Amino acid sequence: MSSPARDWLGWAAPLGLAGLVGLAGLGHGFVLDDFPALVQHPLVTGRLPLSEAFLLDQWGSPISAPALMYRPLWPILWRFLWQLFPGEPLPFRILTLVLHLAATGLVLAAGRRFLADRALAAATAVLFAVHPVHAEVLGSSAHHNEIVALVLGLAALLAADTRPRSAASVGLLLLAVLVKESAIVFFPIVLLHLWCRRMLARPVAAGLVTVAAILVAIQLAIPRQPFIIGNLDNLAFDARGWERLWHGLYTVGRGTALMLLPVGLAPFHGYAALDLDAATLMPQAGLGLTTLAAGAAALGLGLARRRPLPVLAAGLACGPLLLQSNLLVRTYSELAERWLYTPSLVVCGLAAFLLLRLLPRLGGGAGRWGRLGLVVLLSANLAQTVRVLAAWRDNPSLVAFGVAQEPAAYQSRYFHAKYLLEAGSLEEGLWFATTAAMIRDSYLASRGRAGHARFAPLAELDRLPVAARFGRAPQALDPDDPCRWVRQSLAATAGLAPPPPPAVLGRLAWLYATQGYGACLPAATAPPP
Repeated sequence: MSSPARDWLGWAAPLGLAGLVGLAGLGHGFVLDDFPALVQHPLVTGRLPLSEAFLLDQWGSPISAPALMYRPLWPILWRFLWQLFPGEPLPFRILTLVLHLAATGLVLAAGRRFLADRALAAATAVLFAVHPVHAEVLGSSAHHNEIVALVLGLAALLAADTRPRSAASVGLLLLAVLVKESAIVFFPIVLLHLWCRRMLARPVAAGLVTVAAILVAIQLAIPRQPFIIGNLDNLAFDARGWERLWHGLYTVGRGTALMLLPVGLAPFHGYAALDLDAATLMPQAGLGLTTLAAGAAALGLGLARRRPLPVLAAGLACGPLLLQSNLLVRTYSELAERWLYTPSLVVCGLAAFLLLRLLPRLGGGAGRWGRLGLVVLLSANLAQTVRVLAAWRDNPSLVAFGVAQEPAAYQSRYFHAKYLLEAGSLEEGLWFATTAAMIRDSYLASRGRAGHARFAPLAELDRLPVAARFGRAPQALDPDDPCRWVRQSLAATAGLAPPPPPAVLGRLAWLYATQGYGACLPAATAPPP
């Protein structure tokens, strides 16, 4: 193949695959965070003037009150799109596709610049284009900011490498942080890259440090609402002492695991899919410690020898993971797959290097196996991405998928119950409502320090016919006192907000009675015949 043809293919393959993945979600509607962040946002929908843009948090509440996240820039663009196509998800889905194309193109451009190996850069870009961990970012329009942060961060890095004395990189990073605060990690990345390349001009260094300090000060000065639905949303708010460290390392490790082997992807990964018990946290915490140690070693080696590539890899991989870990600052949610959009490009680069450069060094035809491995990995990831993206078409499909992936996660079960009951599936809805209520009560009783092992049987119970679930659950989930489970689950379901009607609670009592637990029911409970 001629050099121009190879060059064309090097661009066409990753961009074509990124477009294919984007097309898979093109017909989807608004989901989850799209509603508070976009559909109901007063600035986006025109209920507030543009002059209020920098006085609101991401969901449109005033920053003078406790806020969630301060990301003022992107809702302005959404506003113009909404004015043209009010209430229509398709234009926002098209924007997702375009942004993912831009991110993939910049990953390829950055790879060509910093790897000095076009084949390796192209392999990294094609793996990035189809990585399944991007499903949340590609499935929800509310997370455009994750893509834009990477686009602007890579653009700033390329601008700094091309024109190191220009202030363009500082301006691009300023915009990136106003879109998504986690883009702050690009400031030290660009600074250290220029230092390693011996191109760091004093005015640019001063600009990077000053702008970063101002942005951090602004973020820290805003009063924060620490959680959305209670600490069930992030156990870091309950972790104390060593628990905080183990929980943070667990988050880093679980994120690393999802990038290396993208199975178990779900919209929610909170309690009781995990708890603060050491037995729950330690296995993934070990992987998290290994990830951060490898990142620190790469960073130290790069700085000691002034080699920019290890510094870039360490910063892009570990920077977002550290922010997500809650070790530096507590975020409002447990592990969120959208935060893995940026670090996944390092994982893709490492996989490409292993298959195309390291494996061939073994000789004996290993190079052919490496290329075959790349094709297999690419195909598997593409299939997994399309499968996961299909779940993001609407809220009922998404939370049903979430329950299948993380059966003990409270939020998935709670929302799944809500949509089932709204659809008239009373007994299915009751099963998920009552188990969600028991997970909530277990959290309140232990403050997140137990529950993962107790609710592990839900994965098996969910596969049974609905009546059999109510028959098996008391023994499986409270073997010491099955009647206690019956009584407590009735009380916990009655305590849901909004409270269920008496007829619904009567139906729940009837389900238990027909499975042989009539004697466990409180005297005041009268199950229907």
